[in-house]
Amino acid sequence: MPARASSVRMTGSWNMMPKPKISVMLSDKYPIELRTQAALAMVEMERPDIEGVAELQRALKQADSKTRSEIIHRMVPGLIALMRGDSAAAAKQEGEESNAPTAEQVRAKDAAYLLISQADEPDRQQLISAVMNWYMADFNGRSLVGDYSAEQVVRSLGAAAASRLVDAFDAHMPQVALVKTAEIVSDMGDAKAKQQAATRVIAIEKEMESPAFLQWLKSQIMVQLKAQKAENKVDAKRIQEIAEVNREAFINEGALPAMKHLAEQPEVADRLLAIASRADESEAIVERRKRARRSGLDQAHALPVSSNG
Repeated sequence: MPARASSVRMTGSWNMMPKPKISVMLSDKYPIELRTQAALAMVEMERPDIEGVAELQRALKQADSKTRSEIIHRMVPGLIALMRGDSAAAAKQEGEESNAPTAEQVRAKDAAYLLISQADEPDRQQLISAVMNWYMADFNGRSLVGDYSAEQVVRSLGAAAASRLVDAFDAHMPQVALVKTAEIVSDMGDAKAKQQAATRVIAIEKEMESPAFLQWLKSQIMVQLKAQKAENKVDAKRIQEIAEVNREAFINEGALPAMKHLAEQPEVADRLLAIASRADESEAIVERRKRARRSGLDQAHALPVSSNG
């Protein structure tokens, strides 16, 4: 039965020393469960002067292919548990955000990613799914965490990972994050992923135009004002104006540039054409028309041009 992170416990100073762990990992005189636990202990080890994950990677390369595959196979459940934060060592500190990963969780994610290239099927697919699930738990907060960013991971793993990024698309995510995820899906995703991304980004753009999104923005503004103890210094009219300016930023700097990366999808091209053709001459709509025309729509359609922008 595959070893789990808690199935064999080493105690004392051994837990902080990499060489004994590596010796156990590479010695066939020890049972495979103990060798697997030694490998997981390299991930759990927290020392500022030694990179346990890198040492683990180097040690596994010294093992013969059969042993390496077996250890990785048995490591998968334990690594996933560490990534989720199931172990006592990954317990959250009081007051810490629930989605903020601990250092141990980050190391486990990096280790899982590095093992993907050495894993056999279906362990490889299981590790890909686990790593992408880790990012999806809080994409905005986790995409740049660890030695390998979400973009690096997806670009190296290809379409299988890119398709998962569509799940991260959200109207509330920072504009630059929405644009970047759309770019990655456009570059790395398969046809199905691109179509799903197109449908999702259109839904996001429409959501941004909704009263509910404007209300969310107002609530975020109030949170910031309260933090600055200035909630009584700004009236409702001014909050409405600030929210509307922010909504246009979400649309013009987030949704529309994201749609540009997916403009070859017919439904995105049609939506951009609809935005660029709106007759409303308000300042906000005029700016949206300009942004839509800059989004590469001329690849598929001839856009109407007006003297008003």
